[in-house]
Amino acid sequence: MLEESGFTEAEICKRVNVRRLCDIAEWGERRDSGALDTADGVLLRLFLDREPAPVERVRRALGADSVQMLEEFGLLRADPRDGEACLGTVMLYPTHGLYVASDRDWEPETGRGKMPRADAVYLSMTPNAYDFLAAIPASPCEDFLDICSGTGIAGLIAASGYAKAAWAGDVAERCTRFAEWNAALNGIGNLTAVTGDLYEPLGGRTFD
Repeated sequence: MLEESGFTEAEICKRVNVRRLCDIAEWGERRDSGALDTADGVLLRLFLDREPAPVERVRRALGADSVQMLEEFGLLRADPRDGEACLGTVMLYPTHGLYVASDRDWEPETGRGKMPRADAVYLSMTPNAYDFLAAIPASPCEDFLDICSGTGIAGLIAASGYAKAAWAGDVAERCTRFAEWNAALNGIGNLTAVTGDLYEPLGGRTFD
């Protein structure tokens, strides 16, 4: 549904006139996220700009089946400030050929610029993340480790492309759950997400 709606990295970059999605300094700030009469405009508003959208316009643009699917996956919720609007519960975005979810960096109850959780899963679509990922050699390997993994993005890329098996480890269990969910979303079955401090949960396993 995301791909069919035009919610891809190439199409979003074209729409907002940037080379890479991470080149947007602040999603939702001083920028029109697009018309809400198209599916990609609605998805952009909900999941990248983190702004509310009227429920009826969301249903009209995405279709009832897609809205029901998003609700069943827990990706939409009512806007507490407006009973006729809904919000995305996470940031959900295309990056490096995958779809990745991370925590919103603000909620209506807390305000902008205030991560609502101490164990928040941070955005993996930033200039630093892109530079980090570009520095990893995409060499075929047996075992790949993404440590302090957050969304699991490095492990996900490896597992989907060049590693026989990948592990994503983080001290926060919430990151582990997001990495598992992101793997499932992308149909990646060879990534194992573990929770613990640095190498502790890996049981002496070694990696390429």
